[in-house]
This record gives sequence, structure tokens and C-alpha cells, in this order.
Amino acid sequence: IARSSVRRTTKNSTMNGSLVAFLLATIACIPIATSVPASSKVQVQYSWKTFIFEDLPHSPYAKVDGYDYYISKNILPTGISYHDTTNCFFFPILRWHRGIPATITYINPALYKDGSSPPLRAFPTYVDNYLPGWFGVNDLGAYDYNIYATDVNTKRNAKSVEKIEEEVPSETNIQEEIPSAAEDKKKHNEEEDDDEVRKKHSSHHKPIHSHHGGQYVVQVPVPVPAPPPKITTTTTTAPAPTYKPSYKPSYKPPYKPPPPKNPTRDVYHFISVYFTSANEKCSRLFFLDHGTVVYDNVEIFIRRPLIWAFDIYECSDEGFGYPPALRVSIPDSVVERPAGISYFGIDMYGNCAEFYVYITNCFDNRIIVYDNAKRSFWYFEHDTFKPGAERSLYPGPLPPEDSYDFGVLGLIIAGENSNSYRDVFYSPGSSYGLFKTSTQVLRNKALAPGSPTSPDFSFVGYGGQDGEAITNYDSESQVLFFVHLVTATLQCWNTNLPLVKGNVATLFSDLEFGTDISIDNQRNLRFINYFGHGVPYWEADIPSNAYYRFYKAPIDDLIKGTVCDPRNV
Repeated sequence: IARSSVRRTTKNSTMNGSLVAFLLATIACIPIATSVPASSKVQVQYSWKTFIFEDLPHSPYAKVDGYDYYISKNILPTGISYHDTTNCFFFPILRWHRGIPATITYINPALYKDGSSPPLRAFPTYVDNYLPGWFGVNDLGAYDYNIYATDVNTKRNAKSVEKIEEEVPSETNIQEEIPSAAEDKKKHNEEEDDDEVRKKHSSHHKPIHSHHGGQYVVQVPVPVPAPPPKITTTTTTAPAPTYKPSYKPSYKPPYKPPPPKNPTRDVYHFISVYFTSANEKCSRLFFLDHGTVVYDNVEIFIRRPLIWAFDIYECSDEGFGYPPALRVSIPDSVVERPAGISYFGIDMYGNCAEFYVYITNCFDNRIIVYDNAKRSFWYFEHDTFKPGAERSLYPGPLPPEDSYDFGVLGLIIAGENSNSYRDVFYSPGSSYGLFKTSTQVLRNKALAPGSPTSPDFSFVGYGGQDGEAITNYDSESQVLFFVHLVTATLQCWNTNLPLVKGNVATLFSDLEFGTDISIDNQRNLRFINYFGHGVPYWEADIPSNAYYRFYKAPIDDLIKGTVCDPRNV
């Protein structure tokens, strides 16, 4: 599942430094109920006046960069992922305010009753969420090596993606030569100095330093796992989804022995995470660390964005003890403005090492593709990725212009199409119109970057003048859900119908500011609501009396009897 959303800042404003925050945060700020939900089908699962962190390793009042380590009013989860196998909620918290002890957190719902206010815990530990300048963390370098997802059938050596110019052939029985760690590090440093990268991406084009004055340098090299001599790649095609309201998944991931009690490893130092995706097939949590924090509307670029994945087999600190299954930095060759990187979707087509990642960049107006099997990056550019791309196709009076000038932002991987590939829906920040391509196109590096008018990227339609939306997709009913900022509504559209206003149903209204939408394997829709008394979360001064609710609603009950109900299609 991939989500989409919108942010609150102009492309050329003084908040350009906070584009990641703005982009990835306002997106999180979509209207949701200011009072009792309009529908009795929507239930409050949890509520908070403030978010509390459990077992903080330091006093909340300990000073980091001159500010409190924990500032309660600055804590708002900006995304939701639910891992059904371990019954675990993951909440990323974008660091666009100070006083956030962890940028990835989790809750074990088995320990807390509905209606309670569960505390947050850091994933996988608090130390892994320390920033430079915090508690003795004086320097932080970019990772010189990448680790790729592997399983019993497919294993490849961990070379840096930035150094790979040709794709690895897909045939079996390939043996690769692994350079020593010292040789690989020397070659990396000769090709690209990390300080130069920071200069290029800094909003002020100046060398970036930690807040305490120490320059970031490489700290500890990451060990490279040795691969077996042969690689076997298999490809499978999943059956087309069928609508089964009573469906309960029974899949369990293959058993793996628990990790050692006290594994020796590097500290990860996650910088800022907005979006997470829990994968049931491989029992794995994916997320993208933007490598940037935003304080006082100033963007501080610390290191390149990183794609991460961790195996998870228990909703506890011990269950998160496995080393990363995937850690790969996004190279400069596919990104001009890292602050525009927003959402991603995982397109898994075979075993747990065979997948693509599709990433939107609303400032570069690109969709970036990462092929894990071949460890290769490329990108697509198209006229439909540009800000307001749908306006020239609008059939009636034009909707309001997008004052934030965001290009392609939201991205959803939906169900299979006629070619047994999957549809990929996307939209610009305005979200008035919806566009579509296919995984068949995005997977093909030979087509990249493509023609700006290629028919491989097409217009789907409009649902009315309801813009700036968070979006999610339910594969069972084949329904797309939207939470709109402009009209403060939760709406749905059955993807088997034309996208026109009459085929869009309003399910929930009277909203204030809501965050990400999540759909679990039991097909419950969840979202967090931030009640800021009229002050959006992206504002610098969040009210001290703001509060939060975590809602849950069964999808079949929500859409029953509406135009979205598959029984009515």
C-alpha cells in the first residue's frame, strides 16, 4: 500500500528549506472530525492529550542543541503502518520541530485497551534515533556501503549503488567479485566527497555542520556480508484479487531464529522519517529516511536519503533485533532536490529480494524507480508529473490553483490490470485529478526517462473540486479512499467505475486535521486526527491544548450501500 498527500508551502517561498517537512507534513494535515464522528461506524481506538514516550533514556528536560530532549506539543505521528502478523502499529514522526526523541515509534496494541492513551516507544531503540550533537554523537557520515534485501534463494553482494553503472544480468549462475572493504571505501571517497554533496543540497549552499559545531565525517564503516557464489532468481505472478468481505488472511512468514540477545552492531541514527510501509509477506518494515531536519523553517541536510527495511517477528525491542534487510542510499544521479522526495510504494513480484520501489519527487517532477534485484536506480519524467497537470483537462469551471506548486506527490499501487501487471495511480499536490500508469512501464529501465507526452502515463478523471488529498487503496473491494483538505471529507471511489463526481461517495465529514490513512489485513481503515483548535500542525506554534484521536472503521461497513460498494458495481 502506498499513500499520498499534500503540503503547505510555496515552491519558491522562504520555506523552501522546509519543503520536506511541509511536503511530508501537511500531507499529514488533512481534515478530520472536530467532534463526535459523523458515522457510528467510525470508532475511537485511542486518544491522547499529549504523546508520552515510554522508558526515555534521558530526562525529558535534558538539553540537546539548547532545547528540551522531549517537547510534548511537538509530537505528532505523520504516518501509520499496521503489521498484522505481529499485531504492531508503527508511527513515523517527521522531524520538522525540535524535541522529538524518535522519528520512528511503535505501539503494541495487545498491551492497551481501546479508549486508552498508549505511550510510544522508539524503533528499534532510542539510541538509533539520536541526531548529531545528541548525547555524545559528535559526527555522522554517509553510509559508504549498501545492504540489499536477501533470502534463502536470492543473495547478492553489497556494493554501493552509486558505483554501479550497469545492471546485473538477471540470468542464474552468476558469480560476482567482491572488493575488500578498504578498496570499496577508497573508491567511494575518490568518486564523491560527502561534504560536497551536502553543499550542493543545502538550502543555503554552505557546508553543513552539526549544531554543536562539529563537522560531519565518516564515523564507522558498515560491514559487508559475503554472498554465496550463485544467484537464483524466480518470478511469480499473484492471482487477480477477488472481493471477499469475510476474508481473513492466514499467511504466516517462514520461521527465523530469534536474534542474539545482545548483538554487536552499528548505531543507525535515523534522521527524519515520514512514511512507513509494513509488508506481511516478508514480515518486513520499509521506510525512507530523508536525511534532513527542518527547524525554524530552515532545512538542514545531514546525509543522502536512505531506503531501509527491517525484519520484524515480534512487537517488542527483542523482536526488532535483526540487522537491516535493506539499506540503500538514493544516488545524486536521480535526485536534484532531495527535499521534494515524498511517498513510495513497494512492488513485490517474487521472493523477498525481488521488488521495485517507486518514489515520487514533487520538486523534480519525477518518479524514481529502484530495482532491488539489479541494484539499479532510474527515473521517469512526464508532463503529468508537473504541478496542476490536470487543470488543462478539467471539463468544467477550473478548481482553485495549487498555491504550493507541487508536482507528482501521491502514488498508489493498486490491483492487477489486463496485462497481469499492476496499475499505479498518482497525482500532483493539488489532487483534483488522478493519473495512471503501470508497473510494466515503471519496471522498464529502457523506457526511462521517457517522452514528456508518452501515452504510457494517462489521465483517469476528476472526482469534483475536492483537492489536496491523502489516499489509500483497498485491494479486496478495489476502492480508493481520499481524505480532502479543501472540503474536509473522507470519500471513496470504486476503481472499476469511471472517475466522475457521481461515482464518488462521501463517507465522513466535519473534519479538522488528519494524518495518514492505513488499511490493515482485516480491512479496517485507520487514521489519526489532530485537533489544533484551528491551528494547522505545520505552524511553528502548536497550541498546548491540542489533542489527538486514533480512529478505526471496517471498510465493508463504511462503503455498504454507497456507489463504492462492489455489490452496486
